[in-house]
Amino acid sequence: MKKCKNLILMLLVAVMLFSLCACGASEEKPADMESVLPGAESGVETEDQAPNSPAEEAEPEVNEDKALAESMIGEEVSKLIEAIGEPESADYAGSCLGPGEDGELHYDGFTVYTYKEGDSEIIQNVL
Repeated sequence: MKKCKNLILMLLVAVMLFSLCACGASEEKPADMESVLPGAESGVETEDQAPNSPAEEAEPEVNEDKALAESMIGEEVSKLIEAIGEPESADYAGSCLGPGEDGELHYDGFTVYTYKEGDSEIIQNVL
């Protein structure tokens, strides 16, 4: 009987641990993320691929606001808003990291991810 109780207790602990891993909403992959799937374009030239023409090798347009936001990771969101203005939209949800909220501030061409707790909102990532 004691072994049975220990087994049930260990199973319940395992179920609780796995349930904690599932917090957070599913979201679509941002358009600027590169694919790492086999067969996807990787920039590596194969025998059946022709070399890129000069027009295809043009450097991507640099989004200065996104670069500024990336340089401000770890700082208060208020500094970013002072520098580039209010986001087009913002979404907040309960956080898995603590008692605060995870935020998504949507700007033209990129999203700023934040953690908000009390009066403090810190930039966590920019994609």
